[in-house]
Amino acid sequence: MQLENDGAAADIARLTRRLARERASRHEAEAIAEKGLRDLYSKKQELQFLAKIAVAANQTACVAEVLQSAISEICAFTHWEVGHTYLAEGAGDELRLRSAALWHGVDNDEIARFRRLTEDTEFHPGIGLPGRVLLTGKPAWILEVTADDNFPRHAAAGECGLRSASAFPVLSGNDVLAVLEFFATDTREPDETLLDLMAQIGLQLGRVIERQRAEERAKRWTETLQQNEVELARRVEERTSELEKAQDELVRSERLSALGQVTATVAHELRNPLSAIKNTIYSIKERADRPTPTLTRQFERIERSIGRCDHQCLA
Repeated sequence: MQLENDGAAADIARLTRRLARERASRHEAEAIAEKGLRDLYSKKQELQFLAKIAVAANQTACVAEVLQSAISEICAFTHWEVGHTYLAEGAGDELRLRSAALWHGVDNDEIARFRRLTEDTEFHPGIGLPGRVLLTGKPAWILEVTADDNFPRHAAAGECGLRSASAFPVLSGNDVLAVLEFFATDTREPDETLLDLMAQIGLQLGRVIERQRAEERAKRWTETLQQNEVELARRVEERTSELEKAQDELVRSERLSALGQVTATVAHELRNPLSAIKNTIYSIKERADRPTPTLTRQFERIERSIGRCDHQCLA
């Protein structure tokens, strides 16, 4: 009897252990499935977020609108209270970041000093949070801005209750076009998944901005070409008019020259008989003993006519 009881107890113990293992396996499977569902949902949310950023960026008409829309969407998705944008300027030793005055979440008076200080400050590579991103071309995260040695705005940030911060670059190839920075009023541990997501957004925005800038350059070039075409047509018309006038002057000059030559020839041909007539009148007057008044007047009239003709031939 005792043996039967012992055997039954052993069977019960084995069943209990098996049941415990099965329960543990089921809990583990449920946990794995739950984590998978959470990851899947999170990934779906991220993809939807990226798609939303892309659609908004492609629907806007200028770079400022693209960046303003982006910081607002990012703040809404990540629950960062404050967002701000810098634009890169210059090159080489002159490379720097300057505030684009594009903000999200600065409607209260407490952050006014921080905003003024930010907009008045330029950041060179390696200086401050935006300068680090400009230097490395990679996202950055600060756990506590008031305790960071390389955050020049720490006093103003502390006054308005800002604690953690992150920033990421907007890239075109290896060139930083802009830097977007975000702030939270609570302390947030670095989130590598979020940083990777921000890096993807930076590349996405960079392509949109570069395309828009290329379109703007093409538009300016087209306008310049059109202006040059109009100016060229105007100059061609002016030059053509000048050439036509010059041609007319040349033709007139050639005609006048030819006419002058003809006139000189005619004058020469006329002066020879006039001289002969003049000499003949002189001879007649010499031979006439006492010319009558009528004949004298005729001689005088002929001499005056010869004089006028001679004068005109010399002119």
